Amino acid sequence: MEMRNKNQPPLFSEMMKIVSNKIFYMVYIPALILMLSGLLYPVDYDFHGTVRAKRKDKLLTAVFTARPEVKTYFIISGENAVGTFSISAIDGMEGPGKYIVTGYYQLYEGGRDELIRAGAALGLRKKEKKYSGPVATDAYIEKTFYHGNMISETDEREMILIPSGRFLLGSNTGDRDEYPEQEIHIEDFYIDTYEVSNRDFKKFIDSSRSRPPGSWPGGRYDDEAGDLPVLVSYNEAGAYAKWAGKRLPTEFEWEKAARGTADLKYLDDKANKRTMYPWGLKFLAGKANTAELWGDRALVKILTEKLKLKGDGVVPVYSLQEGGASPYGVVNMSGNAAEWTSSWFIPYRNNRYENPRYGKQYKVVRGGSWISDKYKSRVSSREIGGIPSLDRDYSAGFRCVRDVTYLDRIIKK
Repeated sequence: MEMRNKNQPPLFSEMMKIVSNKIFYMVYIPALILMLSGLLYPVDYDFHGTVRAKRKDKLLTAVFTARPEVKTYFIISGENAVGTFSISAIDGMEGPGKYIVTGYYQLYEGGRDELIRAGAALGLRKKEKKYSGPVATDAYIEKTFYHGNMISETDEREMILIPSGRFLLGSNTGDRDEYPEQEIHIEDFYIDTYEVSNRDFKKFIDSSRSRPPGSWPGGRYDDEAGDLPVLVSYNEAGAYAKWAGKRLPTEFEWEKAARGTADLKYLDDKANKRTMYPWGLKFLAGKANTAELWGDRALVKILTEKLKLKGDGVVPVYSLQEGGASPYGVVNMSGNAAEWTSSWFIPYRNNRYENPRYGKQYKVVRGGSWISDKYKSRVSSREIGGIPSLDRDYSAGFRCVRDVTYLDRIIKK
């Protein structure tokens, strides 16, 4: 016979039975299923790294004990995966065998954000365990493809696609502001095949009714110099880019477009043989308009006759593309006109060199110019622009970039 407290009303007693049953089905039954599934289908993990710090917008910094082999790893709490961590950049090394990476995390449904904390393990399911569910691997990441070349609409200039992915930035053997070498990930973008010419810039002036650049003698356009790269201030370059529906490249984008990705194969090579010029490791006179070119009389004679030049200086933007272009086909990334980037002259990550010029006062100028020697014309070399100001420094030319859009996609049938 069921015993009931005489002071409890019958309705209260019935309600307690219902609540007790719900608790049983909601708590104990699922717990039992999880326990049995763990016994029948154990899941083991190989651990590859740990979370170092959690930052804003689901961004994590992590440390790996070896170079990450795939993009996405499980975040493990106890014996269970509570979410995934997708790498967006390898920031560099911190001592032997320690790779510092950044990326974004995503919790599984019902997961608690407090489980994503410093010290949390990152790993993959062990290969010998049979598992029919999704595995964290690049094989499940869909790649969007874009058209390789295009003609920009407003300024009608040819642009080349620089595909997304990693490349090696900087140099351990160059100037101190180029240190340290590090892997950088950049998304897809288009870059002008050639430097912006005087003729291109005149289109902008006529269309926007802007003032001529300070580099034009008397403020007048010279048609004979139409194919030469225009030399402008940083703000004039930015105004052109805005008019054309583009922007100036960051120095990271500029360097990737200039050097390609071949150096990633040799990242652990102690000989430190790296790409130094758009065409490769060694400087070759005649492939770039640098000081070495004008010091070779035979080359000068050939070039002058071919291009009908009047003297030393910049050459037409389409010159020297045979053998001197970058792996992507971008022309004159070494020498001719130095080029503005949108980046401030600030230190790279983990650069400890104290330079009084660091900060948001000068812009980075890349590529060297026709008066630069081969050392200053390397793909990793950094110069500054903006003296006396970003309005009055006419020492550099430029080329533009544009982010990819939905309309640039290649539709697969």
